[in-house]
Amino acid sequence: MDVNADGSKNEDHGSYCFENGGFTFNGTMEEMIGICVPHTAAAISNLTEEGVRRAMREWFPILKRWVLRDVMKGPLMQ
Repeated sequence: MDVNADGSKNEDHGSYCFENGGFTFNGTMEEMIGICVPHTAAAISNLTEEGVRRAMREWFPILKRWVLRDVMKGPLMQ
């Protein structure tokens, strides 16, 4: 379930990667894409894995999860 640690509903992250106030996957964005591509392509018959991968490489970097991770790795946090 995609909830915050206090039990409130989390509006920023989906249940596939966020649960009980924390991320359930701690790999890289490219690793996450690699996991998601086959499942997405299989679920939507008119998409190829290459097309799904291309779309995810455009979309994932703007998701809060990856934006926040990049900010935390920035020069002020090192």
